[in-house]
Amino acid sequence: MTWIVLVPCEMLGVQARLGYLILDTRDSLASPELVPTMITLGIIGYFIDLYARMIVRRLAPSAT
Repeated sequence: MTWIVLVPCEMLGVQARLGYLILDTRDSLASPELVPTMITLGIIGYFIDLYARMIVRRLAPSAT
């Protein structure tokens, strides 16, 4: 859930990083740069989710 909130906040509040890069490439119609950025964002989100699930399984095995 944190990742879902973090990316839009980053899009609005900074002048660099992934969220800003997505908005910038979208505005300039730079699809060759936008697609790898979105794929990178998805991969990072996947691994954060995987890590969070491992933590929950260890701390609260009955919750899964």
